[in-house]
This record gives sequence, C-alpha cells and structure tokens, in this order.
Amino acid sequence: MPKKIIVFVQDYPFYKGEPFFHLELKELVLHAEQVVVVPRHIPNRPDEPPHFEVPEGVAVFNVPVRGGIKEKLVALLHLLSPKNFKRFWNDLKGKGVIFNTLSVKTALMYDAHVLELSAELKRWFKKEKEDAKDWVFYSYWCNEAAYLMAQWKDKGRIVRAISRAHGTDVYEQRHPNHYLPYREYTMKHVDVIACISQHGQTHFWQRFPKYSSKFTLARLGVLPQTPSETVLSAPFRLLSLSSIDRVKHLELLIEALGNWQGTPIEWHHVGNGRDDAYEHAIKELAERVLKGKEQVQYFFHGFVNPSKVIPTIKDLNPHALINCSFFEGIP
Repeated sequence: MPKKIIVFVQDYPFYKGEPFFHLELKELVLHAEQVVVVPRHIPNRPDEPPHFEVPEGVAVFNVPVRGGIKEKLVALLHLLSPKNFKRFWNDLKGKGVIFNTLSVKTALMYDAHVLELSAELKRWFKKEKEDAKDWVFYSYWCNEAAYLMAQWKDKGRIVRAISRAHGTDVYEQRHPNHYLPYREYTMKHVDVIACISQHGQTHFWQRFPKYSSKFTLARLGVLPQTPSETVLSAPFRLLSLSSIDRVKHLELLIEALGNWQGTPIEWHHVGNGRDDAYEHAIKELAERVLKGKEQVQYFFHGFVNPSKVIPTIKDLNPHALINCSFFEGIP
C-alpha cells in the first residue's frame, strides 16, 4: 500500500471540472500517509476560495506554470535538440500526422508545460527534503502530466507511475490534426493506464498493442448505495446526467424527444457546461423543439454538487438513465 502519493489534476480543487476526483480523493486519503494534489489551473487571486473542500490530510501544491514567451522559447530550443526532435519526428511518423505548424505548436505546448512543471517539482522535492522515489506518481488525465511521469520514470527519478484516461486524453480524432503528442513514449514508461470505459481501453489496445497489459478498466463512480424502488407510472421520467458539452450530444436526445408521440415523458438533465455559448444553444434548441409539446416536459437542473447528486437522483426517482455520448460511459 503506497504511503505517499502525488496526484496531477486539471481543475481540482478550485474549479468544478473534476467532481468524481473529489469522491476518489476521499477514499485515497484513507490509504496513504501523505497525499499532495498538483492542479494545473489555479486562480489568479490567492484569496479566491476553492470550489471543493479538500479532505483533511491532503496538501495542495500550486505550481505557477506561466507559459510565457520565455518559457515557450526554452521549450522550442528543447524541442529542436537532436534527441528530442528525433522523438517528435518519430512520434509524427508513427501516427501518420502531418508535419506542419499545428503539430509543432501542439508538441511545443506539451514541452513548455512539462519543462516548467518538472522544474517546480524538483524544487519542491528539494525544499521538502523528499526523495521522489518514495512517492507514487498519479496523473488523473493521460496528458502532459503523464508524459512528465514517463520522462521521470525513464530517467530513474521515480519508480511508480499511474495514469487515468478519460476521453479527450484518449481519442486523437477529438484534437486538431488528430494529434496527441508522445503517446508511444508515455505508454512505454507509465506502469498502468486506467481507462474509465471499456471503449477507451479497447481503443488503447488497438492503438498500442505492444503495451496492452498496461491498460486496465477503472470506471469513475460513486460510493455504494442502497437500491431504491421505482414504480412504473406516467409520466415516464428520463434522467441524463453529464456536462453540457459537444461530445455528450444532447441535441440527439432533444431531437428524439421532439419526434416522440407515445407515453408522456418528463426529461430531467443534471449538469452544466464549460462553454456558456454552447450550453445556451442547447437550451435554445430544447425550447424550440420541445416547448408546447404535450407528450414531453423538460427540466435543466444545472450544476449539482457531487455530494448532492445521489439525493437529487433519489428525489427525481427516474425510471431510466440515458447517455448519448459518442465516446464515454457504458460500456
């Protein structure tokens, strides 16, 4: 059982983008002597309160990654060194990605972030008089932080590296140029890649068969709950539970409900969007397609704190859950 764990995240605890991690962290802290969370996105004001209350025993290390002109220039010189450019060139050839300004920019942004983060981590371990080999490195996303872990593992600085993999960090086709940098290198050196869906695990098996033994399935979820009974009655209550993002394809559900002519349906959606304009467009579509339709009523409940999701579901008492996402969920 690991005694010390350092976790790389995107938004937690300052923003609401990783609600499942909050639940996971509550369990993680019970099995470790020390847990340090390193968020990528930190507020500009140091007095800004976090969105989530960090569990007792967890420290948050705010890394001031600047990403300015100086840092990008250093990253460019790093990328153009013979060893690193060879890795970049082989990475492009292995994926059939075109060498152009976009691919260079994508790799450059990766390198710039990793170089800054790596330097800050070295300073932190030195200041705390800690040996990185005594820590388990865990990245909540298979992104730049996972690539950093792969580099440190390759250089013998750490002995254990684990990464989760969700959606945007799995499917290349969801990115410009269909390019996620240094995937082969990351897969080679990270010990375990825990995918949140079977679809993601299968994608990695097909893309990186050489490392198939490293890909495991570890779904995101909630704590065990006591099942509740739902009596089948009208209206039929349908619940979708997700962020309002393009990949979730709520427009398909709205269009389907717009064509519904059967038993009355009451559709509830729990969750909001990161893109205010897109969220507004989805709500406008629902208004245009479903307003005045006798067989369908709909309700947008917005963001619900993770601690209140289960009570909300029990209050709504839906007959069925629905997910229209192309890439995530079950299986």
